[in-house]
Amino acid sequence: MKKAVLLLAMVLFLTVHSSAATNEITAEQLMDLGWSKSGANALIGSDIRLTFLATMSVDASKNYLSYYDALVRLHVTGTAGSIFQGICDDGWMAIGSSPTENAIDHLGMATNQSIAGYTVNGIKIFDDYDDLWDGSLDHAINMRVTGLKTSDNYHVWTGTQSDGTASANPLGVANPYPSPMAGYVTYGLCQSTTDTWLDADTATYGAKKSWYAMSPVLTVTGPEIPGPTYYGFDYPLLFDMYACPSKADPGISPSTNTSTGYIAGYDEISPGYYPGAPWNPIAPNFINGFIEAERQNRPVTMFMDPRSAPIPITGTENLYPDALQTVLDYRHEDGGRMDFIVMDFEPTGGSQANANITAVVNMVRGNSDPNLNQARLGCYAYSPGAYNGTGNFYESSGLNVAMPQMYAYSYYTYLYGGSSKGDPNDRAALFSTPLELVSRGARGLPEGHLLIPFVAGFDDRNAGSVDAPPHEDTQALLQHVRLRGADGYYLYRSLDESWYDPALPEDTYGNENLRSHMLEAWHELDWLFEYVEKDDIDFMNLDTRTVYGSGLEWSGVETPNGVAILVSYLGEAAGYWFDVPDIAGYGSLPDQIYITAGTHQLITAEALAFLMGDANHDGVVSAGDYAAVQANFGNTGEAGLLGDANGDGVVSAGDYAAVQANFGNTASGAEHIPEPVTCVLLSVSGAMMLFRRRR
Repeated sequence: MKKAVLLLAMVLFLTVHSSAATNEITAEQLMDLGWSKSGANALIGSDIRLTFLATMSVDASKNYLSYYDALVRLHVTGTAGSIFQGICDDGWMAIGSSPTENAIDHLGMATNQSIAGYTVNGIKIFDDYDDLWDGSLDHAINMRVTGLKTSDNYHVWTGTQSDGTASANPLGVANPYPSPMAGYVTYGLCQSTTDTWLDADTATYGAKKSWYAMSPVLTVTGPEIPGPTYYGFDYPLLFDMYACPSKADPGISPSTNTSTGYIAGYDEISPGYYPGAPWNPIAPNFINGFIEAERQNRPVTMFMDPRSAPIPITGTENLYPDALQTVLDYRHEDGGRMDFIVMDFEPTGGSQANANITAVVNMVRGNSDPNLNQARLGCYAYSPGAYNGTGNFYESSGLNVAMPQMYAYSYYTYLYGGSSKGDPNDRAALFSTPLELVSRGARGLPEGHLLIPFVAGFDDRNAGSVDAPPHEDTQALLQHVRLRGADGYYLYRSLDESWYDPALPEDTYGNENLRSHMLEAWHELDWLFEYVEKDDIDFMNLDTRTVYGSGLEWSGVETPNGVAILVSYLGEAAGYWFDVPDIAGYGSLPDQIYITAGTHQLITAEALAFLMGDANHDGVVSAGDYAAVQANFGNTGEAGLLGDANGDGVVSAGDYAAVQANFGNTASGAEHIPEPVTCVLLSVSGAMMLFRRRR
């Protein structure tokens, strides 16, 4: 009795003393609620309404809607809805009808307006007001105020029929007496997208059921949230199979685990969920994981292996051959999308693996849902030019993501590397062989396809004893791959103790350091590719073993942001003098660098603003620029060559005039013509680097 009195007092207090509504919400606040960056930015200037399914259950005895509205506001400002604090505490209403007021009127929706409704985390429910009452929702209202989806089909008090008017059994006990339905109230089903979301059946008013909530009209305001996009996603194409909850939480079945698999401290990594291998394809964590990925505008990804292969593979267990179709059906019913399907069918290149790839391609491309049939498809080790025959199959398979192996694997090294290929030692072979596998994919990649290699730790199976390379090699290898066109990577076996890299410390489940080292190496080059289209990237070298028998490998890229050249020397001599490519406009690059054996050296030059009069590229127009014009007088080339003070590509008398006219100026506020004012030489392995300047 005391609890009931306290609840009623709180409801009355909130009804009378609710705070003033701002009726505005910023794009950044939408992101705080879990919206994707692109989704929030797209709605700046638009009016929206938010909905959720309440977690509290109450009876339907009250016949005045202000009671249920107050409960909604209590929900929003309470613990369960604390994410709304400071955003829009006031104006929330219950979706329901009383004997004297229709839901459509109560919500101010009797006149159609082009205002769309969303879950609190950004999934669209309806396109406009009429769309809410036409008996068909874009998505069920099954998301809690916290943004998590419930898998149960809860009964929800509404007292409303599908057109938004009161049913014959509205909220409250003031139903017509005598009546066969006296004491009954209409309820809906939270998983429904048909008219039964409002009007499924009736139940006695005293039963405890949930209810729907809706915000007031909210205007989305700026500023726009900055940041690059990655093929339309807000997150890079960096995947980790072991981020999937079934591996991140060993021993916890996805059937009882609702975790979505995201790893603290690794926000950029997207899980590669693998339903059907071996768990139920629509287990809660897979369902929530797909929804969470789409909500954050991450790549929605499914992983398949022989356990979920559509066609059984000899010698392997086949637990859920219908896994893919089950997931596609569920995603279709949920109105969701599928962006990537990654496969690992072995033996690689075999007829059974190829038959399963074909089956997957046909199943996806033959689906009628455009949110599903455009998914990108890739399979482990299938890439243009691959050694094992998968390259020829790739060309006609329907795959559009090349996924070569990128890790030190002694078995492949002995098959495709070693002295016969010009590798001076095992370490060089372990390095050059995976680099060549990826480079073959890059050289033959069809237009519009993606290059996303499989990354793993050192593997010494099937080839005898080979020393594990240091982790610096694995990091440098990933950077070489990025400088050769990799669009991302798929990390495999990052937490499996049977595949750990012996050169690194081992933790509870295996070598988690591989994950952090790969991210560190990848991000070191982010500046070079940020806001750059792939067509604007010049890949300098896609060949390997260019100096036969030396153990030297190099990769380089020029983008509008600058230049990066990575040199690795794993040869037998004490060191190697490497000739740095002569890149127009980057005269500050050294002519040569000396790289010590067993090390990796990264040279970078950032393209900064051109300063009129700055003939020697030091960022200041001074007496030294006269000397630079004199020393290079008569030279020609692209804008930015040494001595070119006016940016016309010719060192002439006009450059003396440019120095005089701009004497004393510095680089701030300059006209944008690419010019490297700084050349940074980085040693990946920490060794001393020698270099010779161009003259």
